[in-house]
Amino acid sequence: MLATLTFPFKNSLKKYMQISEPSKRTVIAVIEGDNEEARCVAGGIPLRKLDHLTDRTLVPGNPDHYYGACPEQLNRRIRNERDNQIIPTTEDKIPIAPNSFLAVKGPDGLASVVKRQACYDNAFGVRGMHSLQEYGKDEPEFDNHAYTISSIYHDGTSNIFTIHPSKPSDRLEYHMTRLRSFVITDTFRQGVIWYRNARDWVKE
Repeated sequence: MLATLTFPFKNSLKKYMQISEPSKRTVIAVIEGDNEEARCVAGGIPLRKLDHLTDRTLVPGNPDHYYGACPEQLNRRIRNERDNQIIPTTEDKIPIAPNSFLAVKGPDGLASVVKRQACYDNAFGVRGMHSLQEYGKDEPEFDNHAYTISSIYHDGTSNIFTIHPSKPSDRLEYHMTRLRSFVITDTFRQGVIWYRNARDWVKE
């Protein structure tokens, strides 16, 4: 089902164009809208419990905002066996198996850096979703389909990406594909509807 959107204070978005850390939560709240699934949302928490993607020279992922599953939604045995692939922190109530990410950055950040950071954070989610899909199989399979979404709000623009894994050699690779781009001050309604529909799609 397509999302509907009511935004009676559209001009106020310009107030947050020069985004700072204190206003980041406000921007996220505006983009998210009413949220009835607060237990499935987290952010600003380093993903320290997940296995590293590299040789430990990079810091753990730390997405601004993400959706996942409530821990009790997943069988305990699977949770235990896929522990370091899907459980981000040692906090019991933090959502697991994150698969929808939102990064919010101000104009001082370089677009290329923001995109790489978003891809890095999302790769943890991609790997976790793939580990669940492959649970119980003898050999991993890669269907080149995306099961995670990454959205970036940066300097007044919104970009929505899918990310999927492949393994052409002896290591996993992560591929980021742009779905849509929006200039938020011109097409706010359309951009946010796309974001919310993408967010709801990965919940299914």
